[in-house]
Amino acid sequence: GAADADQRRFDEAGIPGALQPFGDQLLAALPALAHGAYAIAADELSSLRREAPSSQRFRASRVATIARQALAVHIDLCAQLEHLKHATPDAVSQEQAELENAITEADALVGDHEEAELDDTV
Repeated sequence: GAADADQRRFDEAGIPGALQPFGDQLLAALPALAHGAYAIAADELSSLRREAPSSQRFRASRVATIARQALAVHIDLCAQLEHLKHATPDAVSQEQAELENAITEADALVGDHEEAELDDTV
C-alpha cells in the first residue's frame, strides 16, 4: 500500500535504500541545497566583480564552473519536483535564470581575457 508507494517514489528519486527512511526530508531539503549552491555562486560572482582585471580571468573561470554546478542542482531539483507532481517554486526559477546569466557573464570575461592575451602576442 502506502509503504510500497513511498518505496517506488524514493527509488525513482534515486534515494538509496539506507536513506529511504529519510526520503521525505531529503526531498524537502532539495530546495535548500539548490539555494545554497546558488548563494555560493552569487557570492563568487560579486567577488569577481571586485577583482582587479588582471586576476579576473582565473576567478571568472572558477565562477563559471561553480555556477554550472549550481545550475545542475537546480535542474535536478526541478526534475524531482516535476516527477513528484509539484510545481517549481518561483524562487527556484528566478535563481536558475540568475545562474544562467552568471555563467554568460563569467564566460564572457574569460573570453575577453583570452582575446586580450592573443592581442598582446601579435
